[in-house]
Amino acid sequence: MRLLRFALVMLLVQLVILPGTTALLAFRKIPSFNYKARQGYVLQRAVPAEVQSVIGKAKFKEPGGSTLGEARALVPGSLSRTDELIRTARGQTRLSTDELLEMLPNLEWGH
Repeated sequence: MRLLRFALVMLLVQLVILPGTTALLAFRKIPSFNYKARQGYVLQRAVPAEVQSVIGKAKFKEPGGSTLGEARALVPGSLSRTDELIRTARGQTRLSTDELLEMLPNLEWGH
């Protein structure tokens, strides 16, 4: 039944669009930085491949609070901190451990 409904929708979409063109339905995936942990949430973000050797890790991990609402509220701050670290890493050859800790307090590193 679902397949039939999908086929009808696709047929209608192609009929509405100008003849000779194809209908492409594009869905944009919004990235999620919140992941459920044992007792709460974790904010996690991948480090771009070109700066992984400079930073020394493949992903950033931070505590995200005990509820999904708390985790969502912490995302903008986490993104700004990690963006700043990535910008700094692109401009330098190697960051020391002390520099990393100063830039991102309370940060847990994941592999």
